[in-house]
Amino acid sequence: ARKMASGESLWPRSKFRESAKELKPAVLLTTGAMNPPHVGHARLLHQAAKRLEQDGYTVIAAFMSPTHDEYVQPKACNLRTIGFSGEFRFEIARRTVEDDPLVTACPWEVKQSDFVDFPHVARACLDEFKDQAEVFYACGSDHAIRCGLSRWGIHQKIPVVVVPREGGERIREVSGLVLVAEAASGEIASFSSTKVRSAMLRRDHDFLARALSPAAAELLLRPTEEDA
Repeated sequence: ARKMASGESLWPRSKFRESAKELKPAVLLTTGAMNPPHVGHARLLHQAAKRLEQDGYTVIAAFMSPTHDEYVQPKACNLRTIGFSGEFRFEIARRTVEDDPLVTACPWEVKQSDFVDFPHVARACLDEFKDQAEVFYACGSDHAIRCGLSRWGIHQKIPVVVVPREGGERIREVSGLVLVAEAASGEIASFSSTKVRSAMLRRDHDFLARALSPAAAELLLRPTEEDA
């Protein structure tokens, strides 16, 4: 995969939107195995951004952060499926959102020496941007319910924007801690990493180009030795 240049930020600011303090600047973060990433992960952040904008926030950055290999590889092994390396998943994410005006692939997690669980990743994001914006963690409703985020946010310190599935379980908002966005709709809402892996095995370039991007599809189907 593409190697990061030395000195390149683990929280890239190439799409950073400057915002005056009075405009309530916000930064969004989502995490997950992303084995591999796809445009559904980016859409989750866009849905979360729309919800924040309804409350007068200006979303100045939105980060899509693939989880560390120490978590992903054993999980993939247990599921008897391919487990893409952290560097490779980050590069797929980077290519998937390259032309997205808001969402940026974030290498912070995959660059750590060990697995860091999502509350600590969110805390690292908060530490990075606390002087510039309010940080929100975005996730699906399954993750929010399973991890208790739908009641307290993250440790009652970092608010959460929950993006439900269409027709999924309803979650109530909790003032200052939990916001609920609208579900994504259309084909993009049906994409999953499982479907992407299946499409890769059957070499379905058209599906992969829609579910990721043409450049990411090319990497999945024709990785070079350097990429592997």
